[in-house]
Amino acid sequence: MERVSDRETFETIAKEGREEGWPAEVEGDALTAPFSAPSAGPPPWNVYRLTYHTVFGVATDEPHGASRWRFSNRRPLRVVTIPGIAVG
Repeated sequence: MERVSDRETFETIAKEGREEGWPAEVEGDALTAPFSAPSAGPPPWNVYRLTYHTVFGVATDEPHGASRWRFSNRRPLRVVTIPGIAVG
């Protein structure tokens, strides 16, 4: 996990958020908005990049089940996230 600090990534996340109805703005090396998920706490929010090699998904509803996805070491899945907020 690494903290994101480049302005381009922040601008991309804020733009995508605004397109989905979340009025995010870049403020220094963090994001702000007038509202967010209660679990995120108050702004500003730091952004982190996570790198996955194996991901598991477990269904909590019928028909239940589980899946595993493996990513090669050369091309791992990279996800940018804000604690308490799901960012795809």
